[in-house]
Amino acid sequence: MKCYHCNGDTLRIVNKQRRDERHRWYRCRHCDKIIHTVERYVKPGPVIGSTRTSAAAYGSRNAASVLTEDNILRMRKMAAEGVLQKEIAVMFGIRPSSVSRIVNRRAWKHI
Repeated sequence: MKCYHCNGDTLRIVNKQRRDERHRWYRCRHCDKIIHTVERYVKPGPVIGSTRTSAAAYGSRNAASVLTEDNILRMRKMAAEGVLQKEIAVMFGIRPSSVSRIVNRRAWKHI
């Protein structure tokens, strides 16, 4: 392919990647003009900045969930009775930080 501006033969492909878009085009090595767009690709998925999609599964409906709603209620009851969060974590097989987030209602807020 030849450049339309300077009739040069040597072209290079330029790639630009942004957060959600990818552009590729030919650019002349001599005059540095854009000749032809090869590809413009927008990644599918949720809009940047959105926290969750409409089909998000909460709680035990999430496939990656280890706990159930009954487990969460038992954890909160045990913590209120004075059981250490480390001990609760060992009982349920999760990390102490996860227990802290559950007990303080930063995680599993819907229960």
